[in-house]
Amino acid sequence: MYNASKVTVRQLASRPDLANVGALLKMAAHRQGRVPTRTPIQAQFDYGARVPQQLRAVEIYFGAPWYDAVLYRP
Repeated sequence: MYNASKVTVRQLASRPDLANVGALLKMAAHRQGRVPTRTPIQAQFDYGARVPQQLRAVEIYFGAPWYDAVLYRP
């Protein structure tokens, strides 16, 4: 997977709302896994246009963090 970063379960557990990730995955804190840094979405803008976009969540992207925010309506 090209768009994934390696992180430890301990690092994941320090993120908001992920404190129990180790228990859920049945993995020790020192174990590593890959976390996608981007995923394709089909965005719909306020004016109605639908456009393919990349949703990003990465700690270092060209030297700075990049965390997108979206409004999701199921």
